[in-house]
Amino acid sequence: MKDTRKKLPFGTKLEDDNIKIILREEVGRGASCIVYNAVQIDKIGVSHNVRVKECYPVHLFLERDEFDNLTANLSDEDKFTFEKNRFLKSYEKNSAIKNTLGLVNSTVNVGNFLFKNNTCYSVAAFDEGQDYRNYIDASLKELLIHIKSLSIIIGKYHQNGYLHLDIKPENILILPETGEHILLFDFDTMISISELKTSRVALSYSDGFSAPEQIQGRVDRIGPHTDIYSVGAILFYKLFGRKVEFGDGTISAQYDFSKMKYPDSRYQPLLYKKLRRIFNKSIALSPHLRWKNIELLTETLDELISLADVEKIFVCDNFSYNTANFIGRAKELSTIREILNHNQIIILSGLGGLGKTELAKKFAAERREDYDTIIFCRYDTSIIDLVTNEISINGLEQAENESAEEYFKRKLAVMKENLNAKCLIIVDNLDTDADENLEELFSCPCKFIVTTREDFSDYNYYQLNVEQIDDTEEIAEVFRTYNDKDYPAEDIAATEKIINLVDNHTMMVELIAKYLRNTDESPAALYKKFLANDGITNVDDTKIKQRKDRRLRSTDLNKHLRFLFNLSNFSVSELEIMRSLSLVGGVRIRKEYFAELLNLENISGVDKLIKDGWIEYNVATEKISLHQIILDLVYTDLKPTAENCPNITAAMNQTLKKNS
Repeated sequence: MKDTRKKLPFGTKLEDDNIKIILREEVGRGASCIVYNAVQIDKIGVSHNVRVKECYPVHLFLERDEFDNLTANLSDEDKFTFEKNRFLKSYEKNSAIKNTLGLVNSTVNVGNFLFKNNTCYSVAAFDEGQDYRNYIDASLKELLIHIKSLSIIIGKYHQNGYLHLDIKPENILILPETGEHILLFDFDTMISISELKTSRVALSYSDGFSAPEQIQGRVDRIGPHTDIYSVGAILFYKLFGRKVEFGDGTISAQYDFSKMKYPDSRYQPLLYKKLRRIFNKSIALSPHLRWKNIELLTETLDELISLADVEKIFVCDNFSYNTANFIGRAKELSTIREILNHNQIIILSGLGGLGKTELAKKFAAERREDYDTIIFCRYDTSIIDLVTNEISINGLEQAENESAEEYFKRKLAVMKENLNAKCLIIVDNLDTDADENLEELFSCPCKFIVTTREDFSDYNYYQLNVEQIDDTEEIAEVFRTYNDKDYPAEDIAATEKIINLVDNHTMMVELIAKYLRNTDESPAALYKKFLANDGITNVDDTKIKQRKDRRLRSTDLNKHLRFLFNLSNFSVSELEIMRSLSLVGGVRIRKEYFAELLNLENISGVDKLIKDGWIEYNVATEKISLHQIILDLVYTDLKPTAENCPNITAAMNQTLKKNS
């Protein structure tokens, strides 16, 4: 319905023997009224800011004459009288609620009631404060505090047997300098739960803030969950800057928190999980999917307020992973889950390149909802180095004169205090069992997944030995993931033979697939080269399988890797890139910065090595590194020195001079 109501002019006076009011601007419209800011002048001439509501129902065809009187046509006179009586009852209801236990400080103080212009007006004190429609919260924490305060107030109404049914930003008053204190006003639609069940009620609604059952007039479906919807809708509106739409309340709704008004890189994933839960349980289209008790909403908001405090100390989640190219390992994933359900630590051991790291990451990605915090860290030189450099704690930094060992102990103490079983730490590449601080790290009260090439079977940890993928179709799918060329039957058979020859080794299969994808060589030709390299000629597949006996050996792996490495015919520039990258060990370094250190005119050489699989690249962080088994190969075969890595050596020397 189009709103054709005419507002009163600026400066209109409303007065009787006890009160004089001068209207200012219109500030809002409800289904039954127009709302104005105004000034009230008392008997001794002192003025006060007030808010005035004029009874002026939108659904009645009322005319405002030249004297500001409202008149209804004959057919609507009784209806208008009914609405004015209802308006008076709303005023009386507000006064009664003001004196209800627990609501005295939560309700706007309604002062006077006037009969003027053939209608009536309620006057509410409005000396300070700002309605929430125009108020801008300074932070996500402040927003959540205000919504929690609203939730608590609505909870008090419910406890006293009332539903508000008109919760929207313009009905909320934010008081200055009070932190979390807010006031509610406008009680036209408020009704007792008992009255709702025993009498016929005409429901009004506010677009974007009222629940579907309220909009549809389904009185039989109205309940506390209807108010809960409105509280969630206000949070949504203040967070995203738009009103709730139909799709936001569906079961499959997705919320893009990157578009919220209060972005901060320090927020933990748990904050987004809790926000998602609030919306799932408040603005759901179906009343059955919403919380039935607003205290549950209040409790979740309380948790969110703590999570939104970016100044507090907490261990930072750093996990991100794209599992698009992960194949198989369903049994291993199930085993990891079962072990961690009943134990603190699981060790994933096995030869390099079998996918232990990807297995750990895949598990973490699949079980993301089970953990509040997931930390991925790579072991390089020591546990002290890992904790001080790889694990980030918000609000905690190393002091200027604090040693690494002292900082490690202080940081570990904070971790022990803040972590719990809902936190998962992945320690990657722990290729040592002799670090004296390992037990100190494991004393943190969280879950651990450790990947290693060492054998920890003699220690009191659950160990899962990760072997090659035995399933023929799964390992073939690994190949096809990186090479989708349409080969003839002869080459398909050769591909299967190559995969068998390298014992289904995951990294070897990936490197071979990329090699064949990026060259014109056929799988059949490459297979013959592998046979020649292995010293095998004129033998059938059965003898090869018998010789290999399906056990993966590091000597065979290194032999095959070195052969493919040499076959790749790297350029002089590419060799220097790999030597130079090996000098930073397992440290991940930004691709662009690395190119600057090497004084490269362009990064095409680095990109080619990434494309061919010899250099690892994290798209999210834009950092590069060498896998440990490739790093070992580069150390052994390319033997990096200052002479054959001149550019990065010069850059390192220059950096040392600047810092000395």
